[in-house]
Amino acid sequence: MMGRGELKVHAKENLKERILVFELDVPGAQLPFTSRLAGEQGWPHAFAGRVVVEYKRFITLAMLAGHPVTPSEQVDQAWHLHLVYTERKRRGFRQDCGLQEVVPGIQSAARSTPP
Repeated sequence: MMGRGELKVHAKENLKERILVFELDVPGAQLPFTSRLAGEQGWPHAFAGRVVVEYKRFITLAMLAGHPVTPSEQVDQAWHLHLVYTERKRRGFRQDCGLQEVVPGIQSAARSTPP
């Protein structure tokens, strides 16, 4: 049987994994997220793909840090695009990963009590 601390670590790892494997590029989409990000920012597609990975890592940090966090400029661009992306896709991301809405500069609501 797992202790309370082990359960918290397991839950954090589970959240991290769900976020990292979530696919922002919907198969069959006319303009997938990464392609749109690359085009709007004038970045090579491979670079935009790396930014998407960093964006997912940032969301993980924002949910688990317990204090406000600030993204890099590139991650902020991905964040803003994700905010304007269709609500269905954003809602799917939040629901599939078990997330609440994250607002820049505001502590995550994922933790209601201090660590």
